[in-house]
Amino acid sequence: MNDVYRRVAQELSDASLINRGQLRLLVTSQSMSPILRPGDHVLVQAVLPETLQRGDLLVTQQEDGYLTHRLVAVDELGWHTKGDRNRKADKPIGAQSIAGLVFAIERRGRARSIRSRPRRYTARFLGWLGWIEAKSKSRFGAWFVRFVTCIVLVLLLIFWE
Repeated sequence: MNDVYRRVAQELSDASLINRGQLRLLVTSQSMSPILRPGDHVLVQAVLPETLQRGDLLVTQQEDGYLTHRLVAVDELGWHTKGDRNRKADKPIGAQSIAGLVFAIERRGRARSIRSRPRRYTARFLGWLGWIEAKSKSRFGAWFVRFVTCIVLVLLLIFWE
């Protein structure tokens, strides 16, 4: 039953993204906390993969549904994403796996754009930090990047609310 529900939900979501160019998804995990919290909704729009930039929040299609993570790098292997709370980057994905770009976050019934200039610059910085953390060979380097990331996220939340 659960597999049937997931398949139908996936088909309806795909149809919404194709026909309307937008999609609204529920956040269910802590991997992007505190930017995205369980219970939030992300508003997603279709996007051309070549227009994406480091720091953008992407929704990718996985075998078991959708995943919302930050784009940290693009190279010959594909698009690399990472959850802000995760220490390691996800496996590289191809363009066909990119469902869309998050353009707003809805929390407590209020939608907030994440595409303003200051938020885009902060996102780029977080994407850069995420890539450095994922590629860091030393434990201290990874810890330091995690520390700076936490400070940036706290400051972002202070000014976000």
